[in-house]
Amino acid sequence: RTLSRHLLQKDKEKAQRKGDLKEEAALCNQLGGILARHGRFEEALEEHRQELRLLESVDDAIGCAVAHRKIGECLAELESYEAALKHQRRHLDLARSLCNPIEQQRAWATIGRTYMFMAESDPSSEALQEAEAAFMKSLQVLEEQLEGEVPQREASEMRARLYLNLGLVYDSLKNPSQHAYYIKKSIYISEQTQLHEDLYRAYFNLGNIHLREGEHSKAMRCLERARECACKMKEKYMESECCVSIAQVLLSLGDFVAAKRSLKKAYRLGSQQPPQRESVCRSLRYATKVSRLQQELEEAEAAGSLREALGLCEQLGDLFSKAGDYRRSLEAYEKQLCHARSLKRPDQELAVIHVSLAATFGDLKDHAQAIKHYQAELALRKGNPLEEGKTWLNIALSKEEAKESYEELQRCFQTALSYAEEACDAKLQRQVLRHFHACQQRCGCPEASNTQARLQELCGSRGWRLNGEISEEEEEEEEAQGSEPLEESDLELSDSGERRGDRGSKGRFLGGSGGKWNQRNERGETLLHRACIDGNLRQVQFCVKKGHPLNPRDYCGWTPLHEACNHGHLEIVRFLLDHNAAIDDPGGPGCEGITPLHDALNCGHFDVAELLIHRGASVVLRNAKGLTPLGTLQAWVHLYGRDLDRETRQRCQAMERLLKRALQGPSNGSSPQPPASQLFDAELSESPQAPCPLDPAPKSPSPRRSWREPEEDDAISPLRPVKKRQRLFGQDPEREARLAAPAEYRAAIRGVGRAKPCPMPSPERPKSSAGPALIPPEEYVGDDWLEDDLGQNLASRKRSRHSPVNESGTESEESLGGESDGGFPLRVQDNVFLIPVSHSESRPVSWLADQASQRYYQTCGLLPRLTLKKEGALLAPQDCIMDVLQSNEEVSGRFSPKPHSSAVGRGVCLGGEHRLLLQLLECQESGPSFHVPGLALRRLHLTPLLRALKLQTSIRRLCLPGAGLGDDSAEELLATVATIPGLEALDLSANRLGPQGLRKLTAGLPGSVTFQNLEELDLSLNPLGDGSTQPLASLVQACPVLSTLRLQACGFTTAFLQHYRLLLASALKGAVHLRRLTVSHNALGSSALELLLKSLPSENLTHLDISSVGARPGDQQPLQDEGCALNHLALSGNHLNDDAVAELASHLPTCLPLVSLDLSANPEIGIVGLRTLLLALEERNRGLQFLSLAGCSVRGPLDSVTWTKLSSNVSQLQLCTRHLSRSDQRDVAELWRGPPGTSLHSVTRHHKLFCHCL
Repeated sequence: RTLSRHLLQKDKEKAQRKGDLKEEAALCNQLGGILARHGRFEEALEEHRQELRLLESVDDAIGCAVAHRKIGECLAELESYEAALKHQRRHLDLARSLCNPIEQQRAWATIGRTYMFMAESDPSSEALQEAEAAFMKSLQVLEEQLEGEVPQREASEMRARLYLNLGLVYDSLKNPSQHAYYIKKSIYISEQTQLHEDLYRAYFNLGNIHLREGEHSKAMRCLERARECACKMKEKYMESECCVSIAQVLLSLGDFVAAKRSLKKAYRLGSQQPPQRESVCRSLRYATKVSRLQQELEEAEAAGSLREALGLCEQLGDLFSKAGDYRRSLEAYEKQLCHARSLKRPDQELAVIHVSLAATFGDLKDHAQAIKHYQAELALRKGNPLEEGKTWLNIALSKEEAKESYEELQRCFQTALSYAEEACDAKLQRQVLRHFHACQQRCGCPEASNTQARLQELCGSRGWRLNGEISEEEEEEEEAQGSEPLEESDLELSDSGERRGDRGSKGRFLGGSGGKWNQRNERGETLLHRACIDGNLRQVQFCVKKGHPLNPRDYCGWTPLHEACNHGHLEIVRFLLDHNAAIDDPGGPGCEGITPLHDALNCGHFDVAELLIHRGASVVLRNAKGLTPLGTLQAWVHLYGRDLDRETRQRCQAMERLLKRALQGPSNGSSPQPPASQLFDAELSESPQAPCPLDPAPKSPSPRRSWREPEEDDAISPLRPVKKRQRLFGQDPEREARLAAPAEYRAAIRGVGRAKPCPMPSPERPKSSAGPALIPPEEYVGDDWLEDDLGQNLASRKRSRHSPVNESGTESEESLGGESDGGFPLRVQDNVFLIPVSHSESRPVSWLADQASQRYYQTCGLLPRLTLKKEGALLAPQDCIMDVLQSNEEVSGRFSPKPHSSAVGRGVCLGGEHRLLLQLLECQESGPSFHVPGLALRRLHLTPLLRALKLQTSIRRLCLPGAGLGDDSAEELLATVATIPGLEALDLSANRLGPQGLRKLTAGLPGSVTFQNLEELDLSLNPLGDGSTQPLASLVQACPVLSTLRLQACGFTTAFLQHYRLLLASALKGAVHLRRLTVSHNALGSSALELLLKSLPSENLTHLDISSVGARPGDQQPLQDEGCALNHLALSGNHLNDDAVAELASHLPTCLPLVSLDLSANPEIGIVGLRTLLLALEERNRGLQFLSLAGCSVRGPLDSVTWTKLSSNVSQLQLCTRHLSRSDQRDVAELWRGPPGTSLHSVTRHHKLFCHCL
């Protein structure tokens, strides 16, 4: 590029010598473009200005327009936005004068981009709205004037870029639905027309948006797509940008080794601008040093060298802290403190660690914990007045951040000052006095002048500045002491430490001890993944022929079949299905339940989707958004419908018909069994139809299969071969017959709440004439309800609940087929269970996980799905225990939550059968909503239901109206909700929650994130009473994004706000997102209602319902506040009369947003009140969309003037009164004269007159 610039410069000099102005201007344009691409905008600006002067001298209007656009773009990059807009508007004016729609479209698009730059520098301005308007005008020009006038590819390119820019604008405007809509449209158009550069931009921006929102799986997938586009274009700088963003995803996930590899590749590819290269170097040095320290720490801890580990923890904590990763910094410092205590280090060393912890907690704004560690440091610093003075100063500053009282702050500052004076440290005295004086000034204390005098006296005696500020030299000295930059030697760029096998843009594959199929790149992709992504059928055939596993997952959870369907490689999909690839695999936890069929439909690959359906892919499975394949197709058509050609629309319609036929087909007569859950480990490459080797006969797979979480895998993940084991002979056939029934019971119970599976025959299983028992005696835990229907002479009919033998298990040692030869301690969170296992039987790891789950349920009331790990390595569920573990070897169990319908069904069954509840659960899909309406459950069923809902992180709406919750269930409810961080709506209406229950529900909420995402809360029809003011305030404060609060009929009276009114008022004022509030049907009275209205955030509230609150006429006037934002106001049943309506109407002109008013059930309101209201509406020049006077005493017939005002100021009217005139009902069609172009729909039965103008 440097050579081409020199050649252009020579050509430009030749054109100058020849006097060819147009050629010289064209060369200026080319030179300016090259300089701008290299970030040399000032030089580019000079070239384009010279171009403009040359073109003006030859009267080339269109050339001048383009030059103005180029000058504007350079000025925008130099952040001279006003000058840039001046040139860009000149470009627009010239394009209009020349009637050139192409340049008009470009002018509007350029103006929009400049406004986007302005919004980045000044978010408070209205630049984003201007940018949106400019892009919309550009899109309008494209659709109205350029459609069919320019080549299709050029029009698609314009449209793709405009959609992307609009998506970025809506992202800045915090409109997630719109930004996703437009960016996805840009991606679709770019893919259809092979616009690699625009596809790169769209994927790159979408990936960074997902990264910012913490959606790492989506971010990785988008950034990988962007990187593939950059590779196709052979644009190494673009590929470098993708590598940097991928590294950011990996850093946020804590995978520093993979991040280092990605950053090394970015470093080698280079960057266009020096600041970008420096940023890559900094990130690479950081990732390199962290990965090296972590490796050294692991080695030191493994070798038992705690002294070395102590220093490494400190280095890691300091490194994370400098990078702003305070959570990991905290973990490192806490580990350092643990090692220091184990080594019994001196108090001074422990004190330094407490200082680090306190400072880190301060960075995290957890000031209570910071103060706790400062106090721990203080206890270790006794006898050192200088250090005690510094610690007291830090405590004072932390308490000041925590908003504690001035008296407490004064005590801390004075203590710090006394220790500083005792230590004779003038600098510390100055520092304490300076902070103390600032604190007094903020609190408005009169003692501030005395403190300032002492500070000035101290500074004067030392020759310091009189204001007590720290000089620049001292600041630099402190920074130099507190900073330690990463050395250049930390930057390792050689390949000596990495294995061979670089595959260029496809990622570096890493070798392992398990063979070449274990090779994975930094995204966890195997050779088969890459072949499916690239569409290399021969490579796919070769891999499968040589024994490559068919269903491995990458680190995000995608299988090769997912990738082939996503990229639309039909023949590869056909080949994988021919070899029994998992057709309904929902992917890992980060894949949102997307099956290969969802993936194909979401990308518009209809031929692939048709093949999947014909091969038996399920058409009823839903993804995390609750969409079936048909819903996915409809969403895709809705998104891209305007951009589809005729042929594609016809294919969409054919696919929709095919999906509907499949839904109505005989195979879907009963709901099919969903895939084993997102916990299926496809990496084990065992066919889903393969029988369990320990079963007496082949049968359908158990729905409880375990999955290895990709986040926990090492960068090199060996794919362990499955060992198929033969059934052990010599077992007692009678015992097998007895234990067959419990196995059937467990399989049936696990299916509760799921779609019902098709049973697989088991011909070899012995049949009992008396029928199988539901629970064997060995598992019986008490009571006398078990019937012995096996007809066998068993040793014991039941076992005592308090039996000392095998109390923690569900099976005795005798049921294991012999005496136990040993046991395995299995740790689940803070609990350790010793599970006996006989060496004479071969049991799989999955059995061990089930035993631990049962023990955990008996201990904690929660039945989890567990994934077992030994020393960080995941154990495959079908492996034999004795092959992978030794006796007394400790194993850890990791939680893996179940889909909520099956988990809840299982929990309810354990609590006792409730037929109606079980039927309801069977109808509910594992989507974002869980609804159990009005069942009034007993404690027997309610507690298992709440416990089974724990860890169901997919739930967004939890609706339990009339579920029978009481004060005694509030703690269990809180424990459940605390494990559902994404909960957005909670309906607890019509339960028995009182003040005590509400206090339990709010226990421990200050500082908690339990309700951080809660937007809707319904506590209606609960006997909360007047004693619930304080817990209600705490609950509102704990919901930072609460938008809807319903407190209908909660038993509030006039004494509701007599206590803790200010606390509730503060909570309501602080609820800046609160839009809807309902407090109707509470006997508040006039005094309590007045206090409540004063406490409401009138500038935010849009819907207020204060119906039937027992207030006298004229008491409630919620419209009198300035800045009132109410849209809907309900005042029904409040004994209002015409005078109260007149008072209300006087405030209507100042509350313009109000469009809905409900005055029903106020019989003292008559025709006078109605006319007063209509006069007020005319005065404010804005009518109402809804007015209800049902149950009022409006007497008819109404005169023509009243009808005219009604029809012009009210769109929907409800009159219902026995005083209604028959003539008004009969002639309403003639009397109602609505605006032109509208029609009237009316109901005139009995005493009703309902009018709706449409």
